[in-house]
Amino acid sequence: MRKIALTVIRPATPADIPVLQRIADAAWWPTYRPIISEEQIAYMLDLMYSADALEAQMLVQGHRFLLARHGGRFAGFASYGLRDTRSSVFRLHKLYVRPDCQGAGLGQKLIRAVEADARRHGASRIELNVNRANPAQHFYHRHGYRVQQVLDIPLGPYWLNDYIMSHEL
Repeated sequence: MRKIALTVIRPATPADIPVLQRIADAAWWPTYRPIISEEQIAYMLDLMYSADALEAQMLVQGHRFLLARHGGRFAGFASYGLRDTRSSVFRLHKLYVRPDCQGAGLGQKLIRAVEADARRHGASRIELNVNRANPAQHFYHRHGYRVQQVLDIPLGPYWLNDYIMSHEL
């Protein structure tokens, strides 16, 4: 008999920051190494995933974080929140699943949990940025997200070559 791994998704707190950092580190290197330089990966991980940055996202910027546990271990997370206070549009800021846990439906469970929570908070749409060379764009497309804009965004000494994708709720 085959054992089915249980997935639990729960809100993350500042106490979970080390777990979020480990998942980000595990996911970012294999995802972005073929797309951007190692220097840019390190720069962006430090910028967005330092303990101070994650704490500010949670406590100051109002980002909600969901943490997925699958088969008894932490496997992925998402963060999202209102685009701005004058809007009913939510932004998906992050969605990452450890490479060794991909293919188990965790990304789908996380994105659906984000969408459900956004709906409960009156959201009409969810937007996200994804690197144009990131295969995750196909994941988002399969889940109803469509390219709205193509942007090249300066970030420190680097450029983000992104799509803005959105999904009506």
